[in-house]
Amino acid sequence: MAFQVYALVHTRSGRFLMFRRPILTFFQRGNGGRIFPEGQKLQGGGRYALPYAQVDPEIAIELWEDDNFIAEAGQQILIDCCGALIEFLPPEAADKGPFSIEGEHEILLAPATEVVTRFDEDGTRSAVYFAEVSDADLDRIRDYMVEVLAEARAAMLAVIQDNLYEYSEIEAFFPHAPFDNIHTGVDVWQLDIERLEISGLKSSKLTKGSLQAISELEVVLAVEDA
Repeated sequence: MAFQVYALVHTRSGRFLMFRRPILTFFQRGNGGRIFPEGQKLQGGGRYALPYAQVDPEIAIELWEDDNFIAEAGQQILIDCCGALIEFLPPEAADKGPFSIEGEHEILLAPATEVVTRFDEDGTRSAVYFAEVSDADLDRIRDYMVEVLAEARAAMLAVIQDNLYEYSEIEAFFPHAPFDNIHTGVDVWQLDIERLEISGLKSSKLTKGSLQAISELEVVLAVEDA
């Protein structure tokens, strides 16, 4: 049985990264890499949602209960969102925080804490990887992702204008673009401020999982503060 993994980067104060999905997608890494000059409708397009991935149904469901597997899957989701330009360090290195370097990776990220939770929503099993960072680091990651998504938009325009013909050209000409054109924006939400927006996630089947994951964040923070 397939299950979903969500990735949620947050602070102790309840701030977290939230992504907006485009109406149409113009490039995808799957099936060897594809581009769509006319665009292809994206499920949940135009809505806010947490980044997530569906785990292959052929993988044993026991992995849903494996914290290490879920943590690695959550980290990979965030890496994919950033075009493989985040490298995770162990939590004990958190005092160093993320910092820019020149090379393959642009950010080294050492979460202060990492937590995994699970839930079953309408018969669909899901897991959430939580990575806690400082408020300053969250803002820095957000700013970096804004630049990454700007490069994704440039790649998208190149596809629309027939300046790119192969998926491989995206990496060559837009090396910082994410692998998949599935996010068009990133914002910082606050549990106590964006209550209306968070509640609105229940209006779509695709975003109900994000709503449940955010609800899990409140539990995680309550436990940490206990």
